[in-house]
Amino acid sequence: MASGKDASDAEKEADKRVTGHFIKAEKGRRAELVAPLVKSIQQIELRTGCWAMTVTTKRKSQEKEAVIIEQYDPFQPEEKCWTLLSYNGGAPNEKTQTAYRAKKFKAKTKRHEEKLLSERITKKALRDDLSCTQSDLTGESVLAFDHGPIEITGIGHCPRTIEIYKIDSQNQRLTSLQRQFLGPLSVLGMHMDEFVETKEFAVLHADSPPFLVRHTKRFRAKAFGKDSGLIEEEVLYTDYRKVKCYDERFEVNAGELRILETLPTPSAF
Repeated sequence: MASGKDASDAEKEADKRVTGHFIKAEKGRRAELVAPLVKSIQQIELRTGCWAMTVTTKRKSQEKEAVIIEQYDPFQPEEKCWTLLSYNGGAPNEKTQTAYRAKKFKAKTKRHEEKLLSERITKKALRDDLSCTQSDLTGESVLAFDHGPIEITGIGHCPRTIEIYKIDSQNQRLTSLQRQFLGPLSVLGMHMDEFVETKEFAVLHADSPPFLVRHTKRFRAKAFGKDSGLIEEEVLYTDYRKVKCYDERFEVNAGELRILETLPTPSAF
C-alpha cells in the first residue's frame, strides 16, 4: 500500500486504473471494428478526377408529383457545373436557369463546410451503441449505430436514430447506408414526425470506387404551422463519365526548349 493512503483510497485508485484500461481497450476494439467501413467511405470521398452525371429526381407529395432532370458537368466553370434540363417535361427559360444555378452554387459552398462522413463515423464509433454482423448469404458486413435521444435546452429534441451501413466484405466497398428516426424530431419550431433515407452504391468503373446510384427519402415535416404532408423522393444518378476538370483545361506545361526553324540573317538577303 502506498505511503499515506488508507485501504479505501487504494481501492478507488485501483478501480480508476482498471476502468481506464477497460475504456482504452474498448476504444481500440471499436476503432478496429469500424476500420473497414471508414476505409470504404474514404475511398469514395477521396475519388480522383472529375465525373459528369445525370440526376433524375422523382418527388411525390399529397398535393403534387414532380420529375426533375439535371446534369452535372465539372468540365464547365464552377458556377455553370449544374444545368436544369427539364421540370415535369418542360425546359427552363434563361431566368429560371440562372436562379437554379445560383441556388446550386450556394448549396455546394455550404456542403464544403460539413464534416466528412468518415470523420463522423470515427466519432460515432466511440459514442453510439455499435453492433456488427456478417451475412454469409450476401457476403456483406453490416454495421449498425444506435444513437440515443438527445434533449438540448432551448433548442429541442433529437430522437433515437439508427444508421446501418453495409459493406461488400470481399472487396471492402460500401454498398448501402440507411438512416432512420425512431421518434419525432423537434428543433427550433421545426417538427419531423417521420424520416428514413437510403443510399445505394455500385461499382461502375473498375478503376474507381463505388458511385452513388440511388438515394431515397421518406419524411413528414411541420414548420411554422405548415404541414408538408408525407413526401417520398427518389433520386437516380446515371450516365457517369469521366471528364477533364475545368481548371485542368488551362494548365500549361513547359517542355524542352527546341529550335523549330532557323531564320536567315539580314546579310543573306
